[in-house]
Amino acid sequence: MRAGGIAPVHADRFRRPAMSRFALASLAVALAWIVPRQALCAPHTVLHSFSASYMSGRSPQGRLVLADDGNLYGCTISDAQQGAGTIFHLSPSGAFSTRFVFPFDTGTGTYPFGRSPVGSLVRGGPGDPDLYGVTALGGPLGDYGVAFRYDYTAGTVTVLHAFGGYNPGNPVASDGEGPRGGLIRGSDGAFYGVTLSGGVHNGGTVYRVTAGGGYTLLHPINHATEGYYPESRLIEGADGSLYGTTALNGLGYGVLFRISKDGSGYAVVHQFTGSGVGSTGDSPTGDLARDSSGNLYGACYRGGAGNVGTLYRYSPGTGEVTVLHHFNGLSGGYPLGGLARGADGRLYGTSQSGGIYGFGTAYRITTGGAMAVVRSFAATDVYGAIGLMETSAGTWYGLCWYAGVTDPIPGYGGHGRLYRLKVTSASTTYAPLHDFFVQNAHYPYSGLVLSPNDGRYYGTTQSGGAFGNGTVYRIDPAGKLTILVHLLANTTGGMPSAGLTLGSDGSFYGVTGLGGLHGRGTLFRMTPSGSVTVLHHFHFAEGSGVEARLTQGKDGAFYGVALAGGAANQGTVFRCTNAGSLTVLHHFVGPDGAKPLGALWQDAAGILYGTTELGGDFDQGTVYKLSATGAGFTTLHHFGLDGSRPTAGVVPGPGGLLYGTTFFGGLVNYGIVYRISPAGAFGVVHQFAAGESANPYAPVTVGADGMLYGVTTSHGTFAAGAVYRIDPSTGAYAPLHDFEGMGAGTTGGDALGELVIAPDGALVGTTYFGGDADGGTVFRVDAGIPTARDVTGDVTLSRTVTNLGGGSYRWVVTVTPKTGKAILLPISLPVIGLAPTGAVVANKTGDVPGGYGGSAGAPYVASFAGPSGPWVLRSTGRKITVEISGASDAPTASLRVWQGRF
Repeated sequence: MRAGGIAPVHADRFRRPAMSRFALASLAVALAWIVPRQALCAPHTVLHSFSASYMSGRSPQGRLVLADDGNLYGCTISDAQQGAGTIFHLSPSGAFSTRFVFPFDTGTGTYPFGRSPVGSLVRGGPGDPDLYGVTALGGPLGDYGVAFRYDYTAGTVTVLHAFGGYNPGNPVASDGEGPRGGLIRGSDGAFYGVTLSGGVHNGGTVYRVTAGGGYTLLHPINHATEGYYPESRLIEGADGSLYGTTALNGLGYGVLFRISKDGSGYAVVHQFTGSGVGSTGDSPTGDLARDSSGNLYGACYRGGAGNVGTLYRYSPGTGEVTVLHHFNGLSGGYPLGGLARGADGRLYGTSQSGGIYGFGTAYRITTGGAMAVVRSFAATDVYGAIGLMETSAGTWYGLCWYAGVTDPIPGYGGHGRLYRLKVTSASTTYAPLHDFFVQNAHYPYSGLVLSPNDGRYYGTTQSGGAFGNGTVYRIDPAGKLTILVHLLANTTGGMPSAGLTLGSDGSFYGVTGLGGLHGRGTLFRMTPSGSVTVLHHFHFAEGSGVEARLTQGKDGAFYGVALAGGAANQGTVFRCTNAGSLTVLHHFVGPDGAKPLGALWQDAAGILYGTTELGGDFDQGTVYKLSATGAGFTTLHHFGLDGSRPTAGVVPGPGGLLYGTTFFGGLVNYGIVYRISPAGAFGVVHQFAAGESANPYAPVTVGADGMLYGVTTSHGTFAAGAVYRIDPSTGAYAPLHDFEGMGAGTTGGDALGELVIAPDGALVGTTYFGGDADGGTVFRVDAGIPTARDVTGDVTLSRTVTNLGGGSYRWVVTVTPKTGKAILLPISLPVIGLAPTGAVVANKTGDVPGGYGGSAGAPYVASFAGPSGPWVLRSTGRKITVEISGASDAPTASLRVWQGRF
């Protein structure tokens, strides 16, 4: 392991001890096992680089805005690095990305572009695709905020005006402090906004700024007579005037004001009257909305009959304010974010509390005051909602201050969420789209499992996620990664070292090394969509520190090992039903083995085989077997002169033998690959030697070609381990890829998990560190392993054959999976009797991505794969149709379908 890194749970196994007397004595024995090293180089691709960074800022502000590029943009007031805030976007497909982080200049000690962006961004208008906004703090003149322009194409921010704050020595020169609410674009093309304080009276200001950076102070608000603390965005009325609100005034309840765009004619048009029957409200906040008749609509955060807020209408023609709704708890309470006019002519907004569950509401109200709650937010979805914006009729996007996956106690914390509501006359559908301030998954300790049901890989990371306790993730063959579960130690368990097991029911089963009710880890079930059920919380007496992947037995139960705990604190073998009932099958005591590691393997008779890292006659580990009931425990081999510290279990391979690895031992203490019969006859296949990589922690993977494939953790060209192949018949070692080690931009190192053979014959695995951000990688090595198997019985074939004349035919073949069958691409169509010399093969139609199709080059085989790797024909109704033209074959030839690579 690298210095300063986050060590695996049992980092001691990576400390290279002084060579034991058994390893020294084995030097003479090992000489007989020196074999040639074959030089190979297989193409290597990093599919994903893990990172310990945070995926986004926290505490989103304002509403989203739909930019000219079709993406939604918004701001957060804080970020992970400097707490200065971010600009983010959400693509139409739902992909979230942080686009700009407001930086700190160590040279000047300032935030030159501002910090803590507040309110909503606004579009620049015709011919100007840029977005405009404000920050509450920061800037080159102090901590007073800025107005800025954001170029999303270049990813740059330009300061249009830096505020100077309140100057008590020269109040007249005070231009404002603490912009709020964001900007609006006026009909004249200029932008208008307000500051919370500053100005000659220190009650806030109204100002104008142009896209070129011209600034004009329009009006300093007199807190004694005109209100103070304007917090909300302005709106332009039908009369061309600007309207806005202040949260307070002399009476303490706030005002609605009007001002001309040239700064003249500031007037309070309504003073809010607080709480109680007949009152108009208290603390007007959030955006105002305007209808086609020029009426303005807004919300008060408090006040009204129930003192939890009001919705009101202001009619400029008469100067009258009419309360449309007094919030009452059930309809919501403490509305924040203001109102937005929908395509249906109704007004939409959100409240911070109330509703059925007490966590706020999304509502709509007609201009006549007919109120309807469209969603009562639950503790698990939204808390602290701050307004909505509509992208198309009935589709609304919103932000909330709190909640999200970072909230371990729903409704009482978290750092915010971006969500979508689809509202119809009959129902509302809620969908969370992004949770803020979530740490990326990193440090994958285990290997992956490939699901034949969707063609994706599933795995775990020891660290990262919302709570820093690790994650469960899914990655597709093209490298798109999705975090499915953010593990929380005291509920789901945390820091998983083991990979997942795909159960016969289609769910995934896994274990965590710590946490749970007793702090000893958990055993859980996860659906493919990421819904987790904890089936068992480990007690010390049952085992502690479960680090090996589970094995599903022939009886449907799951079998595994615990590294410690049990009667002698040397570990256990256990059985757990899918209902969570756990039975200890064996307690290790030392002479029979200690600290079992590696997944178990079960033979056709139901016998389980495994390894212990330590214990046995020489305390260097053992290979053992026992029945599924725990009876008949037998130690098959005690390691000593021939290897040390087997960490990977055993797997079946050529000749009916079992194959495994040891981390140490062998010729120069670099570890070995061994084979052992079910009766215990032992032999060394390969001893890792100087000039090779060393110290395999993971098991070997047996290819259809009979070769053994695996990974090592050290030595090799860059001293970071390698992907290797070993011929079990000769022991010949061949490196397929040498890992480049730790550090950003490397291919990684310290590969600890088993390799998976992809349907196209590539090897897919993980490294614990390295990659672009040094948090580990998922990689692919194109090893060219033959994987083809006949799946003709799983599909329905239909074909048409056209005689083109001159002995040439055109075949059009459709392959459709039968009900309940899933076929992973690549697939091949051997045509018996077809001599396709000069034949043209093309992907004609079908449910496959673009780029598929083409001849594999082998006689009689038309192979269909793609640049992104395997793809799945999942069920009946999905098909691929191919055309073979120029084939010199009559219609009597037969077809078969093969999955995989020849």
